[in-house]
Amino acid sequence: MASSAISEIATERLRLRDFAVRDARPLQEVLARPGVGDWFYKTTGESLATLWGRGMSSWGRLSRRYTVTKRGDDRLIGHIRLGADGRLTFVIDPQHWGRGLATEAVGAVIAQAEPLGSDNPIKAAVFDANEGSRRVLEKLGFAPVKHTFMQPLGRSTMAPATVYARPRSA
Repeated sequence: MASSAISEIATERLRLRDFAVRDARPLQEVLARPGVGDWFYKTTGESLATLWGRGMSSWGRLSRRYTVTKRGDDRLIGHIRLGADGRLTFVIDPQHWGRGLATEAVGAVIAQAEPLGSDNPIKAAVFDANEGSRRVLEKLGFAPVKHTFMQPLGRSTMAPATVYARPRSA
């Protein structure tokens, strides 16, 4: 992805803008809602805050981080990250689940990212039990490429997961 990526995207119902410092606390509140942390995985014994901070800095300036808001209301309802390597993560506040907002937001980010160039497919790892996120990816043309196990945050056991991929030109 080039550093000239679009800083704002508008859809029919949503506005996606660059992630700002003022979004950190509302995002932390969304991530702390019951059940949300179950869908994040860890690779070390670090806390969610440490992992998130490291992820925000280590993906570099070529990654895109969007705050998802409803049009006409600038309050954060979600967050999407798309790394230069094609790694995608997204979260929508549970209060807004089941309305197609994640599909709309992720689809808009992918549509903007494709012309920016990269041969890397876009990939997302999802726990098998996370039916909502799996449906979002499948609706957007992602297909399973690898079955694995990951450790959900706050849990001591591994859970089945699938890595999905989507060619940039899908």
